[in-house]
Amino acid sequence: NSGKTTLIHVLRAMGYTVIPESAREVLASSPTGTPGVVEMQGGLQEQIFLTQKRKEDSLNPEEPLFLDRGVPDSMAYNQIVEQRSPLIIDHRMPYRYQTVFFCHAVPLQRDGLRSEDESWNRRVGQTLQTVYRDLGYDLIELTADPKEPATRSIARRLREILRVVEEL
Repeated sequence: NSGKTTLIHVLRAMGYTVIPESAREVLASSPTGTPGVVEMQGGLQEQIFLTQKRKEDSLNPEEPLFLDRGVPDSMAYNQIVEQRSPLIIDHRMPYRYQTVFFCHAVPLQRDGLRSEDESWNRRVGQTLQTVYRDLGYDLIELTADPKEPATRSIARRLREILRVVEEL
């Protein structure tokens, strides 16, 4: 949990085009309810990947927008759950993101859809960073301070994002 989705909601409210997280969409429509790590090893990872890929394939690359998560996130989760899906492993992105922001983790807040713990959160964060860097991205890291009130943290991170966007 990094506060990323909250930032996406604020950016949308400011008028930016945002693409919501495909995993939330797929998990919310899952007939089995909220899957844990074991269930994520099944076809759900591929379903999340395909949903995200469809969204990204339909985007106008000239339009400024924000993705809650990108296709490389599915690559990272595929590694974490050791699924080794050829569909995900063999995917070659036909485009590049202009900028990748990485939100460092903040203390977990339960939202009813996910059941991860702090160690899982750390592992996901490390794997995501590795995957994006291996794809040649320089991450713009948005740090988290657990002592900072959530609203102040969101505002600070938002200012960092908008500063970068203005420079593009």
